[in-house]
Amino acid sequence: DTDLGTLTSISGYNKFKYDELCDCDFTGAVMLNLDLREKYEQFSQEIRFASDTKGKLDYIVGGFFQTSDHSYRDAINIPADSRLVPVINALAPGQNFGTAIQSTRAAREAQVETSILSAFAQVNYDITDQFRVTLGGRVTHEEKEGDRTLTIQNLDGTPLTGVKAVAAPLVFGQLLRISSTNLTTIAGLPIPQAAAAQALLNMLGTHPVDGKLSKTGFVPSVTLQYDVNDDIMLYGNFVKGTKSGGFDFRGNNRGFYSTMEDAFEFSEEKATSWEAGAKTRLLDGRAIFNVALYHT
Repeated sequence: DTDLGTLTSISGYNKFKYDELCDCDFTGAVMLNLDLREKYEQFSQEIRFASDTKGKLDYIVGGFFQTSDHSYRDAINIPADSRLVPVINALAPGQNFGTAIQSTRAAREAQVETSILSAFAQVNYDITDQFRVTLGGRVTHEEKEGDRTLTIQNLDGTPLTGVKAVAAPLVFGQLLRISSTNLTTIAGLPIPQAAAAQALLNMLGTHPVDGKLSKTGFVPSVTLQYDVNDDIMLYGNFVKGTKSGGFDFRGNNRGFYSTMEDAFEFSEEKATSWEAGAKTRLLDGRAIFNVALYHT
């Protein structure tokens, strides 16, 4: 604390690790399961200075920094005793498509690194004893880098060999619409299945995929307050807000987007809100009646 106001420093650190084995076919039979693993680590630092509130003018100014590292892994596992194997084999007798994915997995890995730097300020001014105006704003610069890859492997994580090295990625692609790095390898080989692999790549998109985001934005706020008397206060405010974009960890293919890169990145969200209302005390403070009208 000083004669001019109060300087505050806030440091934050957060870290978690998450593991789950999900019976994600949601049936009583052995079909497939999903092995999910996630790690997150974040550090943030905020410094702000707030003036005293004794005069007609008071304010808050400050800066904020945050960095985070988010990694994710999962695998769609087809166990050796999966009931999917005979079902898929029955769909195309003699082709053994089910056997091709027996004891295999679609292993996905993704990571996003983020850094955020922002400056903010808010000023409150008493124009009269009854009328106040508050102006605020925040400038934020955010950078993100992300990547995702997906590979068809044996259940123990080793590379596929023999017939499975070609057949399993094609079945995952055709049956489950999962694009993998294996398809790119197969498409480059001088074998009959290369054309089928390339057709799947054209339809599903390619792995690995990566992207970068760099965004600077400003969000303002304006609030007006008027005291009709000691029991009635009228107000109105205008504020904008944003939620940053990012990258999709869980995608298997490009969906309806033209490229996998377009599907991997999702856009920021923006909101604009207007509000007007009144806060009142009735019956010598024994009752409160508030009303608000807002549009977002």
